[in-house]
Amino acid sequence: MGHLSAWRCAFAHLRAVASAVSPMRDDAPKMINLHDNNGTLRLSINTDALYYLESEDNYIKVHYKHNDRIVSYMLRSRTRTIEESLKGTSMMRCHRSYMVNVMKINHIKKGGKARYIVLTNEDIKPIPVSKSYFKNLIEKIDKYNNSASSSAAAAVTAPSTDEVALADAE
Repeated sequence: MGHLSAWRCAFAHLRAVASAVSPMRDDAPKMINLHDNNGTLRLSINTDALYYLESEDNYIKVHYKHNDRIVSYMLRSRTRTIEESLKGTSMMRCHRSYMVNVMKINHIKKGGKARYIVLTNEDIKPIPVSKSYFKNLIEKIDKYNNSASSSAAAAVTAPSTDEVALADAE
């Protein structure tokens, strides 16, 4: 359980650093354009609003925040195509059927042998993480944690005791 507490602490630190970064910087939120199978632009969304993508067959369900609610948009596109178009963003594949925004991860919990991502919005059900994607997911989280830390090093040096306690209480 100590290992999971360390990850919760890292996520708390990532959220603290991300909230301290000025929106006027180069690392400000960016727009993601999602196209259908025909190449037609179907949805432009700010990365800060995007939580996760869920795929089923040739359809992608995009889950994002709009007017303080989590809404979804159905898009006809291959998962591989969307995954390739999201390279270089904070989106990461965590399962055959899911991609998550690593900036929206609250913590990763373990249930038996399975692992699940708990996002910052408690209305969203936990998202499964498969063994084959776990290592890459953790590397991406570390990358964003390190880049966010270096971007806001002057603003935030470590998570507060309250944040660590909150993360451990979850």
